[in-house]
Amino acid sequence: MPILPQAQKDQVKLIVGILAVALSAYYYLYPYTGRAAELAVIDTHVTQLDEGVGRVAGHHLRPPYGPAGRRRNPGACRGPR
Repeated sequence: MPILPQAQKDQVKLIVGILAVALSAYYYLYPYTGRAAELAVIDTHVTQLDEGVGRVAGHHLRPPYGPAGRRRNPGACRGPR
């Protein structure tokens, strides 16, 4: 029992079918090749921005009380007098 077709007509059909699948895959993937490089640059930029936001947010989220239980900056939270 041969795996590949023995008749020339069937061989041509197989080659045409494989060629059609290959061309359709190339047609589907071609528009995304240039966009993939652009998306990689945008992803790097977003990662850098996320790291910067994380540093700033971590800096401003300190507890308002120091180790002795006193406020770090007592004048910062007072309302109008």
